[in-house]
Amino acid sequence: MDQLIEDWLNDSDAELHDDDDDYEFVHDSDEDPEWVLPNVQNQVFDEEVNEEIDVDMEAENDENKFQYNQSDSDLLTWGPIRGNLNNISFNPNNLDVDVNPDIIQTMADCSPYEFYKLFFDDDVLDFLIEETNRHASQLLVNRSVKTFSRIKKWYPVDRTEMNNFLGIVMWMGLVQMPSLSDYWKKNLLYQNYVTNIMSRNRFELILCMFHCSNNENPEHGKLNYYTLQYNIYAGKNEVRETNVSYKIVLKLMEPYINLGRCLYIDNWYSSVELAEKLIKENTHMVETLRAKRRGNPPDVIGKKLKKGELIAQQNNSNIVVLKWREKRDIHIITTKDTDETVEIRNR
Repeated sequence: MDQLIEDWLNDSDAELHDDDDDYEFVHDSDEDPEWVLPNVQNQVFDEEVNEEIDVDMEAENDENKFQYNQSDSDLLTWGPIRGNLNNISFNPNNLDVDVNPDIIQTMADCSPYEFYKLFFDDDVLDFLIEETNRHASQLLVNRSVKTFSRIKKWYPVDRTEMNNFLGIVMWMGLVQMPSLSDYWKKNLLYQNYVTNIMSRNRFELILCMFHCSNNENPEHGKLNYYTLQYNIYAGKNEVRETNVSYKIVLKLMEPYINLGRCLYIDNWYSSVELAEKLIKENTHMVETLRAKRRGNPPDVIGKKLKKGELIAQQNNSNIVVLKWREKRDIHIITTKDTDETVEIRNR
């Protein structure tokens, strides 16, 4: 990625994009070794099995030590994508969700900018400005820069520009266009106010320099973060009425279900059974999926695909499982989306 940024800085017409030839997928090593898909026992999968498993999977995989919780997922039927997915509204009862009562009382009539300042106050803003300017200075000093490189036009960002930059980034999340350059097109179809706030070259330059830490001193300049919920893994679970990963998610999600949220999780936790349970609790789930999870549709998992091909099925609980072939098979489970794909254009 550093080389991509360097190439971009040395070429005013270049655009950042991934190089497919250099990209490697992280292998999914956590399969259920004692369970095979019905009717595809002899199927040879392209994925290699990694014997080194970082997490003690005995509590989930040893079927002789606990009784699998048979849910409605064992009775699900799979078929073509029909659409008509689960329509879940966020906070349908307009509850005061996770909002400090003091904020409700004191900021009921405040502007969006005042709410923005709750997250990006002057201290946070000054921190981002300092690290972004520092990163730009480090690049100018430590890298050979071509004569007409765009980085030579860099000048330090200030509070006004950083506020404008962050505001544009947030707005882009609400108004999505096919490519970054489209926000600065003069065509009537793309007309917006971004061009009045910041030029495209300046925005892209700040985007490349934006930093939250000091590369030369990793211990200096880090944003703090906090954890809402956590569960300490302390070995084998005494209660084995269902698998470990399923129980962990439901336990941590207790305060947040039935409010129309969408859960994105690591694929160690995702399964058809979990998706079905969350749907009943008015909560969406989207994640990659491990091929040998119970309840997966055999016709999707067992299908041999060529690069670029996709296969998907939807069950009677409106859960969609799809497989897409790139350099390896990628499995995805979702209760929110269909198998519709969008082509991303790269110059």
